[in-house]
Amino acid sequence: MIPGGLPTWLVHSSDRAGIAASRPDLHGQVRGLAKGLGQTLRDIHAIGPESIRGLPAEFGWSAVAAQIDRALEAGKVLPSSLPDPYCRYGVKQLHAIWVQGRPDAENLVLCHGKPLLSYFFFDGEDFVGTDHLESFIVADQHLDLAIMQREIHQILGAEAVFEFYEAYESDPDLVRIDHYLLGSFLR
Repeated sequence: MIPGGLPTWLVHSSDRAGIAASRPDLHGQVRGLAKGLGQTLRDIHAIGPESIRGLPAEFGWSAVAAQIDRALEAGKVLPSSLPDPYCRYGVKQLHAIWVQGRPDAENLVLCHGKPLLSYFFFDGEDFVGTDHLESFIVADQHLDLAIMQREIHQILGAEAVFEFYEAYESDPDLVRIDHYLLGSFLR
């Protein structure tokens, strides 16, 4: 930890050793990598948002909604490129579905915001750092969980998702996962 209670990997994203988690062929054991990802995301979410200075001032669902609105206005969302079942809807319908699915309450934590496996670096099964610190945001933990779950399923396989959640030490709220997964496609 460095002064302020932040781990060194949070402020040290360049010139680190390690291999991106998106390269399971270079890590050996997929189960260990999935567990490392679960522990890492749990540790990020455990960092108190009040400890973070200089990160986005926007918090919660409203911040994610603003990101989605900007992406939609810029024409960055192509429904035909989205996976089932989302690809059958138009942009306005997808946006309406996402807004209607807003959770009643949020569990606000520090989120990576874009927890893609290519942004998480490991030395074997030991986490050594992350990229894209500019994407960090204070939001519902399910924002990160949805994106990480999709990444792990696609890259490491379905069984690795169970290892991830076991190491994260919490069962996901599947309705929230679906909500934030749709949101991740719209961002």
